[in-house]
Amino acid sequence: MHSRKDQNKELIKLPNEWLAELGELLNSTYKDFCDKKNKSFLVLGHTFPDEVVLIVSFLDEKSLGSIPITLVLSADLDGKNKSDELLEVLVEFIGVFFDQVFSSEEWDDHNPNWELEEIKDFKIYFTISRENILLTMKADEILKD
Repeated sequence: MHSRKDQNKELIKLPNEWLAELGELLNSTYKDFCDKKNKSFLVLGHTFPDEVVLIVSFLDEKSLGSIPITLVLSADLDGKNKSDELLEVLVEFIGVFFDQVFSSEEWDDHNPNWELEEIKDFKIYFTISRENILLTMKADEILKD
């Protein structure tokens, strides 16, 4: 699910506690925008042996018709990258991205192709979509059964 690379290994979910804390941080940091748009942040994340994937979606969990903003981040995992530093860079990237989103009343962008940003010696790949990640998760569950 949501990998930049062609993965054939089973994903390992990032700890729910860490993901929940990041979601709470985003919801409190952007509280005014969440209240104004009646949306909140949903954060998901997982790893593969050679990749970490972090998904942040700003969405209305109660309305399937509401258009979300979903940011998917990917970075390589290798012996050179320190995972704690990498996660910090990913979180900083999320903040910078949503600062840009909320700085414009008419922000309306998406990019389904992987783009590359280099931050503090880390290569961060990202895509921006209007995908409702909750629907994707439900579809994945149905297909799995």
